Amino acid sequence: DIRWAGAKRALDLQKMALFRAEELLDALPITQRMSVDDFLARLRTMLPDNAQVSMTLLHGRAIPELKGGRQLIRKLSIDDLPRDVKSLFRVLFVQRATWTREELVPYLARQVGPGQSADQLLLKHTRVTRTPGSTARSYSAR
Repeated sequence: DIRWAGAKRALDLQKMALFRAEELLDALPITQRMSVDDFLARLRTMLPDNAQVSMTLLHGRAIPELKGGRQLIRKLSIDDLPRDVKSLFRVLFVQRATWTREELVPYLARQVGPGQSADQLLLKHTRVTRTPGSTARSYSAR
């Protein structure tokens, strides 16, 4: 809480965490990766002790990668992607061959128009596969 002229104000910790996460990502060169543990540790130093941080802050801002057994993140901002739907999916699938729905939906936010849904775009522009024995779906290029 912060006091101004006797009035008590509260900061929105989620918005503050998102702002700081974007600052960290913006400081990364476009091709550089950072370990998830390092990213979250740096982010925690920029926030009050009671702030909750998680990887969900990064949806639509960065993508996770597994390299050599290490979980890494790389900046991939929606603002840096094409606005054309076909071009968008092309770029996304160049970045990674398969995605989960939760990872893709934030990148589709500005593509969804009135009467449309992200799921409709996914059905039209991707191939959906299911892992045998699981309900998990993955999305890849058509």
